Amino acid sequence: NITNSAINAGKNLVKSLTIDQLTDGFTKYENKTKSIQTIMNATGKSIEEVEVQMEKLNWFTDETSYNFVDMVANVGKFTSAGVELDTAVTAMMGIANWAALSGGGINEAQRAMYNLSQAIGVGAVKLMDWKSIENANMANKEFKEIVIATAKELGTLDKNTKVTYANFNEDL
Repeated sequence: NITNSAINAGKNLVKSLTIDQLTDGFTKYENKTKSIQTIMNATGKSIEEVEVQMEKLNWFTDETSYNFVDMVANVGKFTSAGVELDTAVTAMMGIANWAALSGGGINEAQRAMYNLSQAIGVGAVKLMDWKSIENANMANKEFKEIVIATAKELGTLDKNTKVTYANFNEDL
């Protein structure tokens, strides 16, 4: 039994160091390729134009704990919803930073990316979209205040409006 266990452990070790690694690497490559094809089809951009944006995203994921393949897949969702490629990449990085500042991780960021891709595609965040952000624990006071201040600065909200952190959801 000990000899058989040792042999099986050795086989499993060799398999995990060779076949499993190759399979995982190929799967990631395949997912990245599919996402880039989706982006190209949705935007009409060339591979060279897409690659420039992917290099930005790759740099970002190297500097953070986010997965490049997941981020590219979410960019594909954004562009499929009609969001311009450069806006989608910038939004991905912003949402990931927002999730980190909110104490969230990749799951929260992915939830926000999915819901916000739909919102950005239609040009507005609706209460239903915002509720999903709240469920991801990313709707903190600081962010709401930044959104209000930005909307006032851009002229989307009247500077004398009474929108505050406390009544944010009702006014959304």
